[in-house]
Amino acid sequence: MKKEEYKTLAKIIPDPEDSRGTPRKVERWQVLAAIRYKHLRNIPWHNIPSSYPNFKTVHWYYVHWREESWWPAVSKGLGINELETRGR
Repeated sequence: MKKEEYKTLAKIIPDPEDSRGTPRKVERWQVLAAIRYKHLRNIPWHNIPSSYPNFKTVHWYYVHWREESWWPAVSKGLGINELETRGR
């Protein structure tokens, strides 16, 4: 995923509200790129290459994001089939 593609999607994704005040250790565009990589190649989470953030971190974001009202627009922008993201 190119940063230009992310800039378009970033307008849809709200800034996270972290009540603990801790800074993020991964960039959201890297997480989105890893999710896209995983789904376009139809691989298990643990097979995401190490050039992306840790697969557990990516999966955590994915599980939480897909329940958000904005996720269908983002998944469409990533080229992910919505039925596939629901595990059907």
